Amino acid sequence: MQAEGTLALSIDVQDRKIGNPYQVQAEMGLTKWFEIDIFQGFKPNDSVIETEIGLLLKRTVPVLHWVLNWSPHSHVDPQPFAVAGYYLDRHEFVVGATHADFRNEALVGYAYDFNET
Repeated sequence: MQAEGTLALSIDVQDRKIGNPYQVQAEMGLTKWFEIDIFQGFKPNDSVIETEIGLLLKRTVPVLHWVLNWSPHSHVDPQPFAVAGYYLDRHEFVVGATHADFRNEALVGYAYDFNET
């Protein structure tokens, strides 16, 4: 979650199995517990809108987000999912569930921050 009034911009390069392989991302904190994200993909050309609501905002305890993906360009309906995570100094663990199209799927993730900032 971005802090209120904070705008974060990033460029994502990832495997096509994960998502759009080339995209830019903008995240804007609207309140201390609400954020909106916009992803603009290049190959294929697609826009995705997300909203995040953080229910627990402490860094070292679980954080829960309800997120909706919506792609008006591709006529994709919103896809709700919930994610809970445990964030340590450099290690981040997340688990969750999503409902996409007609099926439910589990989500599991791990991240390691190489840079303290």
